[in-house]
Amino acid sequence: MMKMWRRLGMLLAFAGCFGLTAGAAEIAVPGEVLAPGQGIAESTQHLWPGYGLFTYSYEDLYGGPQTVSILKVDLNDPALELGIGVCPDDNRQTVSALGKRYHALAAVNAGYFNFSPSSAVGLLKVNGEILCDALGGVDSSGYLYFTGSRVGVATPEEVNTGLGDNMRWSFPLLVKDGEIYDRIGDYDHTLQRHNRTAVGVTADNRLFLVVFDGRTPGRAIGVTCPQLADFMKRLGCVDAINMDGGGSTTMWVESLGVVNHPTDNRKFDHAGERRVYDILYVRLKSAAELPLE
Repeated sequence: MMKMWRRLGMLLAFAGCFGLTAGAAEIAVPGEVLAPGQGIAESTQHLWPGYGLFTYSYEDLYGGPQTVSILKVDLNDPALELGIGVCPDDNRQTVSALGKRYHALAAVNAGYFNFSPSSAVGLLKVNGEILCDALGGVDSSGYLYFTGSRVGVATPEEVNTGLGDNMRWSFPLLVKDGEIYDRIGDYDHTLQRHNRTAVGVTADNRLFLVVFDGRTPGRAIGVTCPQLADFMKRLGCVDAINMDGGGSTTMWVESLGVVNHPTDNRKFDHAGERRVYDILYVRLKSAAELPLE
């Protein structure tokens, strides 16, 4: 513990030299550059003026060691766009392959899916076309939606297929209107520790794509959904939703490759990607004119 606080003190001193401000004491919160808290920043990459990658390691967060990768995207940047990329012909592909297919700057895995036959689970709407119209049934369901650069999440009571040009069902909704959602639920899936992927948006239209690694004792134990909701709220998200997790959890960046530690190969490396049905990506708007790879 003393070693951790010595490292933290050095990081805070470094931050003070550059006029950075500290976030909540309990966790590290990336600001416009970096606002350190308990976490130790392993790297900060400013990949484009409108977005950056932050990677953190924690000796003790939510009951044990964690590794977290965070993409912060300024959706007010007119050069960037958000999109959902779907695998071709129901042929699931890795996040990195789909990211390249859609000429993305960065991508994470998106919604839940069936393995055989391969298909989306829950509502999926891409560029105005409804590919799966199942709304899902549990109280803690949520619906990520966006048109252009305006992002929101809807509850089961609020949802309709006209909310956005792009929509994706997921489970559970984490943060709604600035508060942790009161219907996250006590399902095994929500209360067990897993690798997790989450999407959140701030009041000033900054997008956070967050992945927690897991299933690696001593390195990354993963989080429950209530813990993930707490983390997203501390990042400043007014709305946030849990996407597919476990072995599907992957974050890919064009210039760096896979940046987290997917676990389908049961190793703590970057090679264990699972083939998924769809991704959420960020790219330059000009890339929309390029043919799909």
